Amino acid sequence: MSESIYGFINENSRVIDFFVVMDGDSLTSERLKEECGAHSYHKVVNPSKEILGAKEDQYWNGQRFIWDPPYPSWIFNDEINMWVPPIIPPAFDPENPKNYVWNEELLNWEEVSE
Repeated sequence: MSESIYGFINENSRVIDFFVVMDGDSLTSERLKEECGAHSYHKVVNPSKEILGAKEDQYWNGQRFIWDPPYPSWIFNDEINMWVPPIIPPAFDPENPKNYVWNEELLNWEEVSE
């Protein structure tokens, strides 16, 4: 039999923990669900894309596990597996290098002085 990774989530779809369970072993899955106080559990389909960073920063979006965005306005791009800003950052100019940070209040990039 093969094994799979399952993410156990609370009632708010936040990850409690990940466990490796033998495929088809629902008794173990249900026992782990009860022991960790999970609301439900879901199979991790693509571990290299779904299990990144601290589990406390991840949640189940109804299809897969993803992590929290750096800012509320950012959008998850499934193709590149990253959160992206709603506005593309300014292009880097090696002749006149500048640093920018995202301003969530203004929903735009701001130049920062060093």
